[in-house]
Amino acid sequence: MRGVPVLDQAATAHRNITVQPDDDGVFRRMPIVSRLSGPLAPGLVPEMLRVATNGAFPRILFKGNDIKAAGIGEYFVATQRDGTVWVNFSPHDDHRFISAQYVLRKNHPVSPEGFRNKLVFLGVTALGLPDQRNTPAGIMPGIEIQAQLLANILQQQLARRPDWAQGAERALTALVGMLPNGWLPLLQDRAAWRRVGFRVVAVGGRGPGVGG
Repeated sequence: MRGVPVLDQAATAHRNITVQPDDDGVFRRMPIVSRLSGPLAPGLVPEMLRVATNGAFPRILFKGNDIKAAGIGEYFVATQRDGTVWVNFSPHDDHRFISAQYVLRKNHPVSPEGFRNKLVFLGVTALGLPDQRNTPAGIMPGIEIQAQLLANILQQQLARRPDWAQGAERALTALVGMLPNGWLPLLQDRAAWRRVGFRVVAVGGRGPGVGG
């Protein structure tokens, strides 16, 4: 969905802000690039970096039809095959935010020097608004997730998850699920032998007492 035409035409950048959580409703990954009806579109953070560095569209490295990495200016970002990356989350931190009231008020506003040479996200953070997302580090505003992704890229500290991990997890889950089927009969047989052994001991122990 495009923006209001007059704003859309004046914009210096266009990006995709659609992010889907994992199946359990937790946001763990963010798109560097994604497909929108065919063509690739950059996410908010890479497009923000592109504009800030006067760069070109992210350089995309493919392996077959899979996306392997993206070059954003001087930064190289390894991705999952769908163009997403795993965010290295830290807990919600109020120090990441500056309230708009401190910027707009006439008496003692925040100094513009505080924003010099900074990349700034503008967003809403109130608890009653819908932009509160569940992450591995707890609930936080969506704009804070974007800020953490940006910090991850600048510091080259993205989380890593190899492509084979999902297959290994599924195999391990299947193996764990099969264990009860294999062990339960053995445990039942062992319990049966214990009952037989107990009866033999009980009978054998009672005989001498009767004979005495």
